[in-house]
Amino acid sequence: MVHLKHHHFKSNSWLLAGLVGLVAAALFPYGWLATHWPTFDRFAGFIFGSEAAHVAGHLGLFGLLGTAVLLIFPGWRQRRTRSGFGPFLYFGLMAVIGFIQEFLQIVSFKHRPIAANDLFDLTVDLLAAGVVFVVFIHFERLRD
Repeated sequence: MVHLKHHHFKSNSWLLAGLVGLVAAALFPYGWLATHWPTFDRFAGFIFGSEAAHVAGHLGLFGLLGTAVLLIFPGWRQRRTRSGFGPFLYFGLMAVIGFIQEFLQIVSFKHRPIAANDLFDLTVDLLAAGVVFVVFIHFERLRD
């Protein structure tokens, strides 16, 4: 459960709205949109036409998602939470979002069984989440 202090409610509500927007952006099947809207297909092909650009998109999106989650739920950065499961909750949430994203892509426009590149995308997503987690831990240790 999130305990938002009254004086931080406005900033936390913006963070929560940003997180919801990022999750929606992560889960939206852009490939489906590209198959139904030729103009978007040309734009997406121009921006994300290469494998490197595709990987960069996953890294950037899950880096932003991870940052938003750790800002909203700062206790998830610590092992010594009440439940002791903070990092597990963080990585579990990021994995669930990654799985849902790949599932939605498969059922909405790829129409095929799961493949190695889907697992690669999920690995990249979790790598980005891991890097964000390590950066947060590093800066917290520097601050202490």
